[in-house]
Amino acid sequence: MQNEVFHGAGYSEKLYFGYMKKLVFIIICIAGLSACNNDAGKTATADSLAAHPDTTAQAVFVRQNIYSLPASDPIILAYKKGLAVMQLRDKADPTSWSYQAAIHGTTSIIKKPAWSTCQHGTFFFLSWHRMFLYYFERIVRKASGYPKFALPYWNYSDDPSQAALPLVFRQPANASNILYVSSRDGGVNKGDPLQPSVVEYKKEMEEVDFTGADDLNPGFGGVTVSSSAHEHKPHGPIEGQPHDAVHGAIAGLMNDPATAGMDPIFWLHHANLDRLWEKWIRSGSGRANPVSDQVWMQTKFTFFDEDGNKVEMSGKDILNTEKQLGYIYDDPGPASEEAQQLFVKPSEQVGKKNIVRTELLSHSEVQTNGVQTTIQLGAPKDAIDQSKELFLRLDNITYSMMPKGVFEVYLNLPAGQQPDWGNMYYAGNISVFGFMSPHGDDHDMSMGNSVVLHLTQTYQKLKTNHVDLKNLRIVIVHKAATRGLERDISGDIHIQSIKLVATQ
Repeated sequence: MQNEVFHGAGYSEKLYFGYMKKLVFIIICIAGLSACNNDAGKTATADSLAAHPDTTAQAVFVRQNIYSLPASDPIILAYKKGLAVMQLRDKADPTSWSYQAAIHGTTSIIKKPAWSTCQHGTFFFLSWHRMFLYYFERIVRKASGYPKFALPYWNYSDDPSQAALPLVFRQPANASNILYVSSRDGGVNKGDPLQPSVVEYKKEMEEVDFTGADDLNPGFGGVTVSSSAHEHKPHGPIEGQPHDAVHGAIAGLMNDPATAGMDPIFWLHHANLDRLWEKWIRSGSGRANPVSDQVWMQTKFTFFDEDGNKVEMSGKDILNTEKQLGYIYDDPGPASEEAQQLFVKPSEQVGKKNIVRTELLSHSEVQTNGVQTTIQLGAPKDAIDQSKELFLRLDNITYSMMPKGVFEVYLNLPAGQQPDWGNMYYAGNISVFGFMSPHGDDHDMSMGNSVVLHLTQTYQKLKTNHVDLKNLRIVIVHKAATRGLERDISGDIHIQSIKLVATQ
């Protein structure tokens, strides 16, 4: 029996609490014993560190890369203990594991305050999840009894050796490990690194504007909207990649917004996304949060603090993590003078784009089949060459069985050419994270499942390298989620509409 039993809806309460009381007692005892035996008698358990004289509350907490922390580190022990304590709490308690996960999403038809309020597909995506993590971190800190706890992050992108799920989340691979979830992808739980295309993010970081009014060019953080939206399509660049791709690759609970918060790795994944947001701002070059947009700044979202009190936050409250929220990351990088000003100064171009778009090509009713699927588009090459930007829009993507693996998209990949995300033909990924997933009362699972891929750079690379582009074709390659189990795939996707769109 694994962590999946903790989800609030559809499980026996008697089984849940009886099992968990025994399990948590064992986990806490084991954690304490192993920690006490490490490092020649150093005090390392979350309980003992809480009373240690040098653990006074610090003004600013530092979120660290989990790969820099040994299994016996107080941060990891505190995370385990905090989760164990939260999982013992009544599911109606806002500080319980079940309730906190349900704030992001739940399969339950019962409505409780703040449940299923995660923001996806709009410019609220990054800000809402920052607020969500902030209060979750505080809840874990108090539940663990360790006053220095700061949520770690999983940096799966910058070092290939760190693309594997952190060891403490997969070993031991049984119910004694509160961080282990059996329903994840087999390669992920085995420790195989995620595919490079899953964790890529540098192209997305090149976006200058935070937001935009058009879903073809939504900016870094997602498209501008007039009010909150629990689920909106298509997703913005950084949300689509690596956010959606990592969710889908891990699979299991992580592949559905209604259950994702039940996997303990969810919180480290989103800490990394929050960290990338910080890096995007600090890079300067005109990058700024949309502080001139009063909807983004003033829209309030509901959460609960560590004492179970209902609290509200909006964009204006989370612009500066250090000064407003009391945390930083261990690798923020120096902020240029320009970037420092942009923490509070709006970009002149935010939401100002006026896009004229032209549909150049369209194709309908495509079903992937096995490992590789080729879709002939044809091409009005002159019109493409005259366009400023080029996009591939895939609408109403559905499936009969949750696909396993990742779908990489290539432009004019030659026959016999090895599909590799590093070559010039690679255009992006199709992620089905959140597709066909009921959210609250919304059970229409066939509409709105859209992905937009920015083809401009790929097309220009091929043109520069004299690739024949008179007839365009899209090649969808179904790969395993990880490197090491290349044939561990299943399921197909149906795409109702494919459109090549140019902007002027």
